[in-house]
Amino acid sequence: MRNFKTFLILCASFCIMTPATAFAATGTVIAQNNTQDEDLNIEAMIDGASYILSPANEYRATFTSNTNSPQVIARVIDDPYEIYACTWDDTIDLSSKNILTVTVDYSDGMEGEEEDDGSDTVDPNSVDWDSINYGIPDTPAEEIDLSNGASDAGTLIINCTPVYAFKTITLTLQDEQYKDYNITLHLDPYFFKARVKLPTGKYRETGTPQIEFQDNATANGERYSWNRTGKTAFGGFITVPSGGEVSVTDYEIVENHGNQTSGASSKKLLQRTQQLEEKALIEKQDKEFYQKTYQDLTTETTATQEPEQGFSIAGLLKAIAHYLPAAGGLVIAVITVIVIVIIVNKLVALYRENNRRH
Repeated sequence: MRNFKTFLILCASFCIMTPATAFAATGTVIAQNNTQDEDLNIEAMIDGASYILSPANEYRATFTSNTNSPQVIARVIDDPYEIYACTWDDTIDLSSKNILTVTVDYSDGMEGEEEDDGSDTVDPNSVDWDSINYGIPDTPAEEIDLSNGASDAGTLIINCTPVYAFKTITLTLQDEQYKDYNITLHLDPYFFKARVKLPTGKYRETGTPQIEFQDNATANGERYSWNRTGKTAFGGFITVPSGGEVSVTDYEIVENHGNQTSGASSKKLLQRTQQLEEKALIEKQDKEFYQKTYQDLTTETTATQEPEQGFSIAGLLKAIAHYLPAAGGLVIAVITVIVIVIIVNKLVALYRENNRRH
């Protein structure tokens, strides 16, 4: 009786554990990279499980599936401009072939490195915006009149180092009566050069620059201040002579980092916009990729589990075909347990018989 109870317990335990393992199909997913880019990361979604294929794992990974025909979708990670395209077999049967290959090629119209056509076109991303102070066109300075019709006036000639992420910058001067004069300099087409007509007198440089950014530049809380590259510090006095001219051509705008400063970086401001655009594209692609993955899985599950309306021979055959592998696995498991129990019982009986004789 004890042996029979043991037999029942073993059978029940085995049957409970069998569904979790008996129907899992295993395979290997590999990525075949046909592009010239050797550092791509490919994500393969197999029945909703994510597998990352990269140089670190030699573009291969082992996966498990509850069916021999898993749902598959793949993509190149961080590809906002869809330069690459992934393809794989339309029909997958792990019972006959347990290797799944994802092939990566350039998308249509993307053939890797472009041939040089001899044109003089400049890639804007290759321009070093921080060191392009050379070659500024010799355009005339902007004429600005802030004299308010004063008969006694002079001219202040201003020149500021261009920052290409800035559209306009405004310099504030304060006269001896504490009246502010705001001088707005334009990058296009004057490159921050101006001839400013002011009433004769002494003016003090004051305040911080008021900046209007280019449409393709993105600020992120940077703090800027005026600086003069010559021997004179910003914040001093400028005397505008009656009927004459005075020049201040060493203005620049610097970025503040605590007690330190550095030149304002157009490259950082312009690249940040591009980075934000790429981030938005990647987030959109991630959302669409995972939505498609789970939509396909839901559609497949719904199609598989859709109940038959009434009894039919076709429905019965379909059900038998669906559950036959599971039934076969259970039968094999139960037979195996029975054989093991019989062998153990025989061994125990022989052991007891030998002890009884001795």
